[in-house]
Formats: sequence, structure tokens, C-alpha cells
Amino acid sequence: MSTIKGEAPTYALAFHGSGSYMAHVYFTTDDLASLQPGQVWADNRAMSTKDFDELVDDKC
Repeated sequence: MSTIKGEAPTYALAFHGSGSYMAHVYFTTDDLASLQPGQVWADNRAMSTKDFDELVDDKC
């Protein structure tokens, strides 16, 4: 977690999948609060689960 005075903390999540797959996600609590039902946070933006599936389809 890192912060700049007056800004929301930024969190980082790193994980490994099968093979050599590895991902990093960075987000703030404001990012998560902005999500609508059926959305996920990925690639530094909110997206639908369908868009997320397309984004990672060739990586997982």
C-alpha cells in the first residue's frame, strides 16, 4: 500500500496462475466503491465480467 498525502491509499494484489501466468492489480478504495453490480476492477479500470473474460481469455 502506498499513499500520497491527501490521496486515497493504493493497494496492490499480485497472484500467479498456472504455468508462468502472473498478474498484478492496483486499486484504491474509491476504485472499488465506483464499481456497479456485475463489474470488476482490472487493467486499471472498471469493466463487465464479459469484458474481463475477453481480456484474460488468451492468458489463462
